[in-house]
Amino acid sequence: MKINLLPKEERPLRQSQVRWEFLVGLLGAVILGTVLVFTFLEVTTANRLQVAYDDALVREYLLQSQVQAVTTLRQHVSALEARGSSYQQLIVEIPESLRFLPMVFNHSVHGLWIETARWEGDGVYLTGYTRERLALTNYINILNESHEEVTLVTSEPAERTGFLVFEINIEGVGARAAAQLR
Repeated sequence: MKINLLPKEERPLRQSQVRWEFLVGLLGAVILGTVLVFTFLEVTTANRLQVAYDDALVREYLLQSQVQAVTTLRQHVSALEARGSSYQQLIVEIPESLRFLPMVFNHSVHGLWIETARWEGDGVYLTGYTRERLALTNYINILNESHEEVTLVTSEPAERTGFLVFEINIEGVGARAAAQLR
């Protein structure tokens, strides 16, 4: 027979019994582990949210700078439109007879020079000089091919120069050329 002389609190427990201190320690360890896991998850979530927040701040800054750029561009465009409309008011539509003036001046007659041209409505008054009457006749024939009416207004010799000064009136500038183009 065995006698246990140890006090009851210090005696070993039966196999089916557990001390309350162990249960409290185990429960504390489980709670500590749970707290640590949830803390880690919350820190990770907080870091992700901080990164997203920082990214949102950067995007907001970029968007604000783009809004400023767009506003500046709109102001620039409106200034250019105002400038364009003021230029548009200055533009005068060119009459069709003026478009054919280069045909009047571009000639291949040697020895004939045009000094002035005065445009009035549908007509042009040319003044010039030449040494030979034949050059003037050839030039008038060239003009007759593309214009309605060509009139030699004056043809006078210049004093002691050997040149012939002339004035030509051309009516319906480019009328025949415009009809041929259509």
